[in-house]
Amino acid sequence: MSAGGMPAVPGPLENIPPLDYSALVHVLHAAQEPAEEQRGPAERMLSSWEPLGQYPHSLLGAVIDESVPQPSRMLAAVCLKNCLAKFWRRKLGAGGLDEQGKARLREQLVSNLNIAHANIAKQMAVVVAKIARTDWPDEWPGLLPQLLRAVQEGSGLTRMRALMYLHVSVKELTGKVVGPTRKHLVEAAPPMFEFLFGLWKEASAHALTDLAAAEVERYCSKILRRLVCHAFPRIDLNSEVSSFLEASLKVVQERTYSEECMQSVDTDGSPVATACGTAVKLALMFNEVQHAWPMGFAAYIQPFLSSALQMLESYAQLRAAHAASGTRWEARALTHSACIHTMYIHTYIHTYIHTYIHTYIHTCIHTYIHTCMHTCMYACMHACMHACMHAYMHTYIHTCMHTYMHAYIHACIHTCIHTYIHTYIHTYIHTYMHACIHTYIHTYIHTYIHTYIHTYICTNIRHM
Repeated sequence: MSAGGMPAVPGPLENIPPLDYSALVHVLHAAQEPAEEQRGPAERMLSSWEPLGQYPHSLLGAVIDESVPQPSRMLAAVCLKNCLAKFWRRKLGAGGLDEQGKARLREQLVSNLNIAHANIAKQMAVVVAKIARTDWPDEWPGLLPQLLRAVQEGSGLTRMRALMYLHVSVKELTGKVVGPTRKHLVEAAPPMFEFLFGLWKEASAHALTDLAAAEVERYCSKILRRLVCHAFPRIDLNSEVSSFLEASLKVVQERTYSEECMQSVDTDGSPVATACGTAVKLALMFNEVQHAWPMGFAAYIQPFLSSALQMLESYAQLRAAHAASGTRWEARALTHSACIHTMYIHTYIHTYIHTYIHTYIHTCIHTYIHTCMHTCMYACMHACMHACMHAYMHTYIHTCMHTYMHAYIHACIHTCIHTYIHTYIHTYIHTYMHACIHTYIHTYIHTYIHTYIHTYICTNIRHM
């Protein structure tokens, strides 16, 4: 132990003492000291423990241990996030965790949702999301069902933390556009969307009077917005998505026209302020949806633009009625008015005019030019090539090649064959038959047989 009561920082990795939970808590506390002579060794000690397999489990234990001081728990959450970002994908021999350790850590992360401190819970949600980006769905197929089950069966803090984890995880997964993750998310989206949409409708009915319902509505809106923009191949062919967009537009219209929502800006954290902030996020969601699905958003252009105009009129009336009120909500009204005005103009230009011009140019002019060039020019070029090339090939083949081949076959081959058959073979056969065979037969008949007969006759006659 050092003079300050903290374990001495060793040098090489093999000389690091075994990790002890009490020593970890003490080092976490020392790493927050303002004095460099205490903070420096503690930070180096934490860095030296990172390759150890039990280090992430010890950090998670410190995070969920309510007896540990809150600043130390926050630092443990940050160290856990940084450690897993560095070592989660590594092999076991290079400081990574074994598969059993990873599975146990994943289970502990989603089983301990009762983290009261919001910032610590956000750090843990990021940890879950980063692991999900790597392991879902192959190594962690039960992540989304387990979080949805916690939302459905849990209550109070457990439900809110499960929604937070689910939102950050879906946000992380929708940001991954390479690989099979998007395909798996499209498959998992419909049942998750159906459940969250039902929860959103239930919470939306009490959002203006119940803070818990307003928070549930806010998280559900964030998750549903991600799913609508990134997890459905066609939003205009899904009845649940269409119902959500229609209900969202109704919520935006109801809440942004009321003076109560504008005055609630001075009471941050109230149900009305949270619900009205969700309404503004839903209005911005339509702008994001029309970017992602310009053609599928066509059915909502007219009601959304009408709603945007009514918002501008409502904000103008409220500002005129409370111009000298001196309250903070007047400045927020100006901000919201400019935001919605910009969104209205951008939506009108990008969705309506841009889509119309793009459709006109791409469909009419492009098709006309393409048809003209493809039909007329192609026919002209085809006729020209057919006439010229056919005439050339016909002339070449018929005139040149045919004449050449005919002359070659008739003059060369025919002459060769005729010369061979007539001159060589005929002469050879004639010579052979006349010279050899005829001579042989003549010699045999004349010389042998004639001599034999002559000898036989002469001998027999003499004996007679």
